[in-house]
Amino acid sequence: MYNISSYLLLCLVFCCHGSYGQSFRVQGQVVNAQSQPVEFMDVYLHNDWQSTMPHTYTDSLGYFTLEAAKGSYVLGLAEFGVQKYSRDIQLTQDVDMGKITIDQTVLLDSILIQAKKKLIERKVDHLVFNVENSVSASGGDALDALRITPSVRIQNDNIALAGKSNVTILVDDKTIALSGEELIQFLKGIASDNIKSIEVLTVPPAKYSAEGEGGLINIKLKKSTLDSWSNTSRTSYTQGTYPLFSFGNNFNYQKGKWSFLVDVSKLQNKTIYTNDIQYYYPTAYWKNTVYNRVHYNGLSSIVNMGYAISDKRKISVQYMGNSATPEVDEEGNTLIYQQENGSLLNRLPSVSQTSNKNNNHAFSASLVTQIDTLGKKYTLDADYFVYSFDKESKQTAEKRKGDDELVSTTLLNNNSTQRIENWATQLDFELPYTWATLEFGAKLSLTKTNSTLAISLAEDLQPLNQQEDQFMYRENTQALYFSGTKSWGEKWQVKVGLRAEATQNKGDSFSMNQTHRNKYSKLFPTVYVFYQLSSNHDVTLKYSKRITRPPYGNLNPARWYLNTTSYEEGNPFLQPAFNTNVELSHSYNKKLSTTLSYTHTTNGFGQLTIHNEEHNFQKFVRLNYYSAHIANLNLYTSIDVFPWWTTTLEFNTFYTETNIHTIYLKPKYSGWGAYFMSTSSLTLNAAKTLTAEISYEQDFASKYAGNRMSANANVSAGIKLLLFDKKLQCVVNANNILGTDRMLLSNTTQNVFQTFKQYYDTQYVRFSVSYSFGNKNIKLNQQQISNEEERSRAN
Repeated sequence: MYNISSYLLLCLVFCCHGSYGQSFRVQGQVVNAQSQPVEFMDVYLHNDWQSTMPHTYTDSLGYFTLEAAKGSYVLGLAEFGVQKYSRDIQLTQDVDMGKITIDQTVLLDSILIQAKKKLIERKVDHLVFNVENSVSASGGDALDALRITPSVRIQNDNIALAGKSNVTILVDDKTIALSGEELIQFLKGIASDNIKSIEVLTVPPAKYSAEGEGGLINIKLKKSTLDSWSNTSRTSYTQGTYPLFSFGNNFNYQKGKWSFLVDVSKLQNKTIYTNDIQYYYPTAYWKNTVYNRVHYNGLSSIVNMGYAISDKRKISVQYMGNSATPEVDEEGNTLIYQQENGSLLNRLPSVSQTSNKNNNHAFSASLVTQIDTLGKKYTLDADYFVYSFDKESKQTAEKRKGDDELVSTTLLNNNSTQRIENWATQLDFELPYTWATLEFGAKLSLTKTNSTLAISLAEDLQPLNQQEDQFMYRENTQALYFSGTKSWGEKWQVKVGLRAEATQNKGDSFSMNQTHRNKYSKLFPTVYVFYQLSSNHDVTLKYSKRITRPPYGNLNPARWYLNTTSYEEGNPFLQPAFNTNVELSHSYNKKLSTTLSYTHTTNGFGQLTIHNEEHNFQKFVRLNYYSAHIANLNLYTSIDVFPWWTTTLEFNTFYTETNIHTIYLKPKYSGWGAYFMSTSSLTLNAAKTLTAEISYEQDFASKYAGNRMSANANVSAGIKLLLFDKKLQCVVNANNILGTDRMLLSNTTQNVFQTFKQYYDTQYVRFSVSYSFGNKNIKLNQQQISNEEERSRAN
């Protein structure tokens, strides 16, 4: 602890060193159209670099005062996250804004159309994908929105960034303590129509958890709007292999000190999943086919309530939950051929039915307290999250000879349950001074999981194997962080942060009568250096260290039988992986961005396939088995082809070099990969009520950590029509139009070459309709929306 304290003290001294810069005051009064003072209006200054800037609230007479160092800023007014006013100002002396009138008679819809944000925005430290402006995301869920987010790749239920892996998912700055299939099911419960934006942070600041090699993906939900109530009803029909139906309703109310939002969604669908697997043994060739029909029935809801206790203190509470009952009907068939002459040796057909009951509930409370009128504040958060599932699988498998003679019949029953609970609390301080901006805080996280498993295996009605197990896992993490941001003139800006995390975990396997304990403490520094070369050129250097902890399910040593010839098991001895990240980026005219990054991973973990040809089975295990070096180049540009046509282009290429520390693979792998994405947004009429979106994604053939991925592509398009004073929204989307979104993955384990070709029913057409009504008596003056791009960061 002494070393951690010393590092934090050194960081504080470094950030606070230097003379106090000259500061100036900004003051004014906010009134409505009737010249009446507006109380509780959020008043703030911001720029493109600093995320924490001076802000305050207007008093009972509508007056405000801010203080900041010399420089260029945007003065903004907002209430409950809704922009009301913005204006560029130059602080070279004290500024009196006089009376600022907020006109409250124009409909909010007109503001949103005229002040519409760009679909994709590149900030100094992150990318923003404005989901609410996306045609393609309408009528879907959070997973659909992530699929079309630039740089985000979703393959085999794994969410990653191009050239990286293991990102952490947040919702409204709250970490979601799930991964794998559990995380996918959680995201399916969030309607895309409730998402405001998705932020991608490849090098997150010290305020956020150090978890995740690839960085963070923060899903920002929509909030209530000022002095209004509204109701939006929505429904969608999707035709893939089978039809999908969804409908939902959103109601929000905000008046004075109170805000309230409730949203309910219902989803019912049937999708398919296929996997073609091939194993090339020295003496035999296995050809496996898997065809799943997934019946999904889910109900999700969001409830949010806020109250302004005073002009300096606000409290909010939120509930977000999802209940689903996925059922899977699986047909499998394995053909075993003799390698030498190609004759059929055996056929292993199987059928299974799997029933699931999934429930997740998240409760959060937040208190924001304004310390003074200069923007100093502290935030206290308390969160509770629980996820549970009950899974029952029954499988019947046959073993037949090449001439179709029945050899044996096997019955396999798998029953498992899991419950994950997480309690977390966090305290954050933001202290903007004229000479620097300081942020510091602490977080405490407690996680408990309880898993049970019961397996029975019988052949020709004779019991072969019976297994019962219970695995309990506890993980406690304590964190302290500090960061400081300082500017030198208008060209140099530096942000330095340090996060210390201490983790203790304990795993108990009752069947093995074993207890596994582990504890470790690490420091995670972050450094950002920004330099303005000229009015059109700037460069940014970023550095961070991060950690990737194993998913909870990967630690359970119990065996889950996939079929009679394969099973998977966890590893309670898995250790976290550690990552070092460096990024150098250049921006030209805020239109062209070039980023060169390097990532070094040590103690990397993952799943390996271990073959036993003699006994005809495969097992899937988790091991710490590699270290990796990844170099990545990303190019991004936004082009206004015409006033009605905007195109964004992104190209990403990476080189990986992986050193292997297991006998099952070769000692070293290396290779290249690349990815390209283009999105065009079109406004097709003068009234801006008809818009379209066309996207093309191309994954080129690549190599990563011993795996080879084939090239695959996706073409999608959508069109949106607004009717009846823009209250009725009709959208048609088509995804994977050419059917080319199928990737072949191949690798070699124990000198056995194997391939996997999976398909997740991504080719579909979706029709969605929503209708909004309510009291929308809010407006902004026309001149107040000219710099929406600059001030959108403040949301």
